[in-house]
Amino acid sequence: MKKILSLIAICLFLFGGKAFAHTGLESSNPSDGSTITDPIEEITLTFLTKIEQTSSFKIKGTNNKEIPVKDIVVVDDLMTGTVEGMDNGEYTLTWNIIGADGHPIQGDLSFTVNLPVVENPVEVTEEAETDVEETAPIVETNEVGSDSSSNGFFIWMIIGLVIVLAASFWVINGRNKK
Repeated sequence: MKKILSLIAICLFLFGGKAFAHTGLESSNPSDGSTITDPIEEITLTFLTKIEQTSSFKIKGTNNKEIPVKDIVVVDDLMTGTVEGMDNGEYTLTWNIIGADGHPIQGDLSFTVNLPVVENPVEVTEEAETDVEETAPIVETNEVGSDSSSNGFFIWMIIGLVIVLAASFWVINGRNKK
């Protein structure tokens, strides 16, 4: 009976790692705590693992007013959505995903929009009007996800495995000597 329990414990340590594989947010644009000084039209969230198609996010402004997010697209570990008309102020983005392991996970981040104020001219004549083509700036985030938590998990898993193996060896050899 003890051999069977030892074998079950060993199997749990060897094959139980997937149960702890919850995903999280790796990087985002805008990033948490950032201040945006250029108009933003696309929100990008990158996760540590693949996420399900039913994943989504919402944005709320300072007065708890929800900002409409259009065209949310999920591809593997990347979720994007388009937004329009974000005025100056503080915003909270709340994401809800289904991770690779099937568990629902929620998180949030906050950012501030601080666009320069453009004064409107008092009088506009038809001759003075010109067509101006606007281009959205490309903002890249070079955040690197930290693997220290997963490395720590594997170290503890190996230590636990060694302890279970040593205890199993001690139990099996201790019974044979009696």
